[in-house]
Amino acid sequence: MTDRSVWIAAVDNAIAEAISEAVTPLNAQINSLQLTVTDLQNKLTVAMETIRVATETIAVDTATILDLQARLAAATVLRPEWPNATNTGAKGPFTPYTGPRNITVAGTVLQNLDLSGGQLVIKAADVVIRNCMFNGTSWYAIRADDPAANNLIVKDCTFKGPGTGATTNTNTAAIYGRGKFVNNDISGFENGISFVDGPASAIGNYIHDLADGGGPHYDGIECHGGQHDILIEGNHVEVLHSQTSTVFLKNDFGPITNVMVRKNRLIGGGYTVYADNTGANGGALTGISFVDNVMGKGTYGYASLRVSTTWTGNVDMNSGNPI
Repeated sequence: MTDRSVWIAAVDNAIAEAISEAVTPLNAQINSLQLTVTDLQNKLTVAMETIRVATETIAVDTATILDLQARLAAATVLRPEWPNATNTGAKGPFTPYTGPRNITVAGTVLQNLDLSGGQLVIKAADVVIRNCMFNGTSWYAIRADDPAANNLIVKDCTFKGPGTGATTNTNTAAIYGRGKFVNNDISGFENGISFVDGPASAIGNYIHDLADGGGPHYDGIECHGGQHDILIEGNHVEVLHSQTSTVFLKNDFGPITNVMVRKNRLIGGGYTVYADNTGANGGALTGISFVDNVMGKGTYGYASLRVSTTWTGNVDMNSGNPI
């Protein structure tokens, strides 16, 4: 080998050694970086899984919180917005009523009166009875089943019935008729409000301490046939007897259509609510809805339903659990 060849070979070896010395640390660094990237990818995968689990947990916790809030809203404590003795009924003083017990003039307004005594019979349209006292009345306090008794309004009145001192089997009721009955305090009758034929509404009434002589059939609010377009909303009804119900719907005297029972506090009875199509005179019960009510279970259960109904959002008053 010539000196030139030796020199070239030496240069090549030197270059190879220099490249090797330079590349080896770089390869080590690259390998280290690859291990670091792999480790980061693994850690990222774990982190993402942790986030996923946490997100699901938060969703579950949110659902739990919402459920607890719903239960709290339906708690047994008497909330201020439920009708009660302090926010319903008449507030005195009252002027003793000396007028006729049969109201025959359309548009009559009776207000701030003590209407205690016999039945007040409505035989005219557009009568308004507001902030009046009915005390110790037997049979019906207000009777409004006359064909002319349309658009009756009874609001902010107190009804104290005869209680157990009533004549046997009197079938007493504070209000017997059709109309709009709002924010009344009713006690001491066999039945609170008994709707007759036609449309009507009961809104925000406090019906409690029902009592009657003989063999009563207690109902807070009742329909026995011929009613349609009935709204029962925002009432507080307690039937603290082993029978019958807070809301009773039965076709004894004809069909019943379009009844909405919504956002009430309904407690007690044999069953808390009834919808029964076995009446002697028949006729269908249709369009019956029980929606968003808070219920205290009756002696035998929450509901006796013998017809198809819309039943949604109803909860137990103590637990808040759906019924």
